[in-house]
Amino acid sequence: MHSRVNAIRVKPGQRELYRKMLQDEVEQVQALEPRDKTLNDYFMQDMNDANTFLMFAVFRDEAAFDEHVASAHYQHYVRQTKALGIERERIGSWRATNIVPSEKDWH
Repeated sequence: MHSRVNAIRVKPGQRELYRKMLQDEVEQVQALEPRDKTLNDYFMQDMNDANTFLMFAVFRDEAAFDEHVASAHYQHYVRQTKALGIERERIGSWRATNIVPSEKDWH
């Protein structure tokens, strides 16, 4: 199991555009990536700071994560953020393993 939690802050003038781009990316993940490899992919906005976004993703293993990062839709998202000059400030990123539910109980 390979989990990722990211917190990213964007400039206020870029908030809505970034929100739309990230929403599109998560919808592509849900539509295109095998559910036995990308187990969950969530996108949230901080209730106390609208310029901060939280992403939570769970992958079957490191190889599934590597496939996700190499996918055409993810690479499009990366190119798009760079081309539009969206400045992301990564305020945290964690790799984690599941405790509850255990890896064998994950659905």
